[in-house]
Amino acid sequence: MEDSVGFENLVEEIWDKIDVIDSRLIFGSILTCGGTTTEKYLNVDNIFVPDVLRELNLEFGSYSMNWRVQNPDIKNRVFFACSNNYGTTHLDYGGFQNRICFEDNRDIGKPFYNKVCTNENAQFWKQLYILDDLKFGKLILIKPNNNDNEHDLYLFDYPDTVVKLKVNLDDYLLLLKKTLGLYNWQEYLTETSYSLDGAIPDSFHKAMNTLFPDEDLSMFRSAPVLEDSIFNRYIDSKNKKDYRRLFIETMNKLKSNSNIEFLYYEDTVGYLYDKTPYTAHYGVTEAVLRKIKRDYGREISEQMLAFYYQMNGCKVSWRYKLTENDHYIQGNINLLNLEEVMGGKWKESYLQWSSPNLFKDEGSVYYFNEEEAIDNPEMAELMLHARLLEDKGEMQDYFIDFIEGEEEPAIYKIVRTSFYKMNISFSTFIQARIQFAGISGWEYRFINHPDFSHELINKTFNEFKEQVNLIITDADFSILE
Repeated sequence: MEDSVGFENLVEEIWDKIDVIDSRLIFGSILTCGGTTTEKYLNVDNIFVPDVLRELNLEFGSYSMNWRVQNPDIKNRVFFACSNNYGTTHLDYGGFQNRICFEDNRDIGKPFYNKVCTNENAQFWKQLYILDDLKFGKLILIKPNNNDNEHDLYLFDYPDTVVKLKVNLDDYLLLLKKTLGLYNWQEYLTETSYSLDGAIPDSFHKAMNTLFPDEDLSMFRSAPVLEDSIFNRYIDSKNKKDYRRLFIETMNKLKSNSNIEFLYYEDTVGYLYDKTPYTAHYGVTEAVLRKIKRDYGREISEQMLAFYYQMNGCKVSWRYKLTENDHYIQGNINLLNLEEVMGGKWKESYLQWSSPNLFKDEGSVYYFNEEEAIDNPEMAELMLHARLLEDKGEMQDYFIDFIEGEEEPAIYKIVRTSFYKMNISFSTFIQARIQFAGISGWEYRFINHPDFSHELINKTFNEFKEQVNLIITDADFSILE
């Protein structure tokens, strides 16, 4: 590249570029700088800190780009960026292989990336340091050259892929400005031997052409040729259910009823606290879908994709006070986002940059303590591989389980310490939960188990319909027939 990095105007140029999308920003901060350091902390033993990296840390410290802009061409989709440089903390802890794992805030003394740091290549890994954290198990690593300022950069993709980039550090920072950290431009600067997935394409080129149409993209590799896949068949389908619109329409019906009280909850974004009656997420990113396919060797099913591509989870809790007494009709929905469903219940433990396991950590589904597991061995066995789909609380949750040979997942309703498989499709379950605003009772019609007699099921279902008719006057129950 012809330009050179000039930090005296780099931030100013970035802010000029930000003006293009700032008015459309729906989440995050396009550029955050902080934590400047001094020469003292850059004099690290056994490592030559590149001049450009030294200047960056002295002038601006760490930096982060983490923003989302709605895609103007496709409903419920967003363009997003992810780039995080943590300043000298990359150097303070030593090389890439020295990063130490934590479990339950306890140092367990194992490197994050011990799968790749074998004795055979230990010397190579000792020379690598983390430059940029791209999330989803991807990092940009730097291998400093002690003789000059030409430093090799590598794209690391958990668990064991490491590929050299075709640019140096100066070019990397200039391209960061060019793309504003748009996810995931680094993949298109690798050799052709690095396989990009044509089953679930990345939207980098289309996003750049939409947001910054005047930028020259000739140095970036082309997107891969699309192949036959669940994802591409879904994209080509004509009749797509807009789950996010359905959810918002249902919420508007609730809001129009003066007898309904929303049970507000704190929705935390960064350091901001927003009291909101409900949450309707935008569709899941292709980056998550690609990561799931890589980890599991398969795409999620078509019915799951149809929901999560339109809305990546939703949440509401409300109640309706019956005027003649102090009883309430209640409804709540807490359909988890796909990252949580595929990764377990506690997303805080696996979405942090320090935990690359992401969606394949079987130990992250915590549902029992040891005593409960001993008392309920069948359910405990199910929990080893089932995934929490909807967290309702009070042991009334819903799980899904992927059964060998079946495309769509099985759905289980949990009642205290008993689990019941439901005879229902994924799409019908999701539509019913949203259409009826989280009112329960209908689901027992889809459970064939001796614990529930026909009389009990019919009584529960009729009570459910009465409650719905009080809340939603035009309710359509045909989906449950």
